[in-house]
Amino acid sequence: MMLRFGSCIHPRTAHFNLLAEQTFIPVRLVGRSTIGAFLGYLFMKRVTGIGGVFFKSKDSAQTKAWYARHLGIESGEYGGGFSWLDAENPEIKGFTAWSVFENESNYFEPSGKDFMFNYRVENLEKLMEALKQEGVQTVGEIETYSYGKFGWILDPEGRKIELWEPGEAPPEV
Repeated sequence: MMLRFGSCIHPRTAHFNLLAEQTFIPVRLVGRSTIGAFLGYLFMKRVTGIGGVFFKSKDSAQTKAWYARHLGIESGEYGGGFSWLDAENPEIKGFTAWSVFENESNYFEPSGKDFMFNYRVENLEKLMEALKQEGVQTVGEIETYSYGKFGWILDPEGRKIELWEPGEAPPEV
């Protein structure tokens, strides 16, 4: 990835242009530690895969039955999912969750959308810190369970996104 430094409006403000991703990020530089932290955020892994797909239904039992019968997706009280092995390291088992929620569920709030994506991440705490620094709206606090850490953000159109750093134990389905 190439960095190009652009013009500065103020001596302590630099503009980084990530040529590979066509992203323009204004950053306020306060000292060497700020530059180091910014570069650490810039080059850290962010999303590593899809952790789950969640959506609301008027009749979740009927919807689950339809998906089981026609698409072979079995799900229990907490949904279903797909197990897989990491392509780079087959010793690592992965899981992608799939779950139907009742229309009345408030789990997707404050979003008014009837679906939510869950993305797998490598280091949730550092990523949440970086996203806050970048002005991304966060929702709630990080929650930790045996099957991982969870954090939430809103995209520019108000869709709630769940970020998941998998833990040691597999999720319950």
